[in-house]
Amino acid sequence: ATIPGTAFGESGAGHIRIACTLPMEGLKKAFDRMEQALKSRVNA
Repeated sequence: ATIPGTAFGESGAGHIRIACTLPMEGLKKAFDRMEQALKSRVNA
């Protein structure tokens, strides 16, 4: 789950909080997918 950083006050603007509640293998897959998505945006 993701939560907007502003849920923790104004200093959280521009940030997100990520709740990592999956087993380690699931987290690795999720972060690998996030990495690829971010790279594709930077290279677009």
